[in-house]
Amino acid sequence: MTLILSIRRQRQMCIRDSMMTLILGGSGSGKSAYAEDYLLRAAGDKNNYYIATMQIRDAEMQAKVDTHHRLRQGKGFTTIEQPTELEQAVLQMEPAGAVLLECMSNLTANEMFSG
Repeated sequence: MTLILSIRRQRQMCIRDSMMTLILGGSGSGKSAYAEDYLLRAAGDKNNYYIATMQIRDAEMQAKVDTHHRLRQGKGFTTIEQPTELEQAVLQMEPAGAVLLECMSNLTANEMFSG
């Protein structure tokens, strides 16, 4: 697998191959907006899915989720709230869809501490 590594202006890192792109950056660096725009450009006419993994535990988390929902409005994403058991989200998607997973570290922590 060939990976291309590039540093973005907003101190983000993008690791890309022909099938998957990993976008990294600090908290509040604009990763989500960048990833959404990137996916919309790259996906063409595919169905676009946004898998949201945040488990809402307090008002601050709810505010962050609300902001992400508002910023995503009208972009054509089908949002799937899936904090654990990612395989369940896959069952809700068309096979040829483009997927944005937000966010891998949330999903990992959720899985580690679930159940």
